[in-house]
Amino acid sequence: MFSKTTTTTEKVGPMTSRSAMMALVALTLVAMSAGAEIAPTEGELEPLPTPLEPQVNLTVGELAYGGKSCAFDEEVSKVILDGQTIAINLATIVSKEAGSGLARGACTWALPTQVPAGYKLKIAKIDTYGMMAIAKGAQITGNLEVFTTGDDESASIEFNGKSAKYNKLVRQEFSQEADIETECGAGINLRSNASFIIRNGERESHALFGGLLLHYSLVKCD
Repeated sequence: MFSKTTTTTEKVGPMTSRSAMMALVALTLVAMSAGAEIAPTEGELEPLPTPLEPQVNLTVGELAYGGKSCAFDEEVSKVILDGQTIAINLATIVSKEAGSGLARGACTWALPTQVPAGYKLKIAKIDTYGMMAIAKGAQITGNLEVFTTGDDESASIEFNGKSAKYNKLVRQEFSQEADIETECGAGINLRSNASFIIRNGERESHALFGGLLLHYSLVKCD
């Protein structure tokens, strides 16, 4: 699968605290939810085109999630559906305290999804971002996977980092192609697992995966 990433690395002083990381997550989630276009003013309204066929949409249920590393902003909807993307505003944050040799954590979620009769759901791309505050001597291993219940196809993202000489802050954006496709008119669970393992380093280290943006289409069945 093709994966496009953009990485920024900085040499930093004292490590970014967990509370600061949470604040960055909150700001990002708010920005994601505010991405809709502003409607034109009353004087600029134009007649809507006559649709060629009735509009079809996905139906989603309540997001179920678990894991001590799940994090979210109470002011932002956890799921936003706009007809082309599904935004999952749920982050994964793992922290290792100073003096500790190992820390691990995970966040998993499942979203009940009903595909309209006569159509199948196809997820073509997954966007997310990651951040690491890596203490000198620390090593971080991260993995994120998106899949559907009972489907062999999945999309996965790896996010790894280490620093031998100095404290380091890493920001990375991911755009991962996917090939996830459901049966016609299926009722499925969209699922994701995200996890980090942080090893070594005398000072505290932190790692996160931000919210997910799933790019999808509804394709007519043959």
